[in-house]
Amino acid sequence: MALVHHHEPDRVHDWSLVGLVAVIFGIIALAVPFVRMAIDQIFGLMS
Repeated sequence: MALVHHHEPDRVHDWSLVGLVAVIFGIIALAVPFVRMAIDQIFGLMS
């Protein structure tokens, strides 16, 4: 029982870390098209 109880918080911590990484990747994936459009506009203004 003690071992099971000890391992549970570690597993929960790992899953929260995985969730955080997934959220970060999702934000980056959503941001990429906007960043590309912004870069295109900047180059358009410069050239």
